[in-house]
Amino acid sequence: MACEVAVRTGLTTPLRLTAWLQTMDEPWQIDLLGGLRACSADRTITRFRTQKTGVLLAYLALHLNRAHSREVLAAMLWPESDSLAGRLNLRVELASL
Repeated sequence: MACEVAVRTGLTTPLRLTAWLQTMDEPWQIDLLGGLRACSADRTITRFRTQKTGVLLAYLALHLNRAHSREVLAAMLWPESDSLAGRLNLRVELASL
């Protein structure tokens, strides 16, 4: 997966933090400022299964070029849950993405 993060500015374009994600089929643009949006050539997604699904996508888009431990992600998103429940929740959220 080829990834890059760019901040775009311009007179007609508001400040945006954008992550470009190249998947096997098509590139995705993830806009983080001004509301979370995932855009491909033929669709735009602005609503996610849960708020934590959106948080997970935003976090992963913001931290593209590093490995992410499932345990760390689960503890970050579900600090009140035990390790097993947190990893199960993470698996469900990842599957929905």
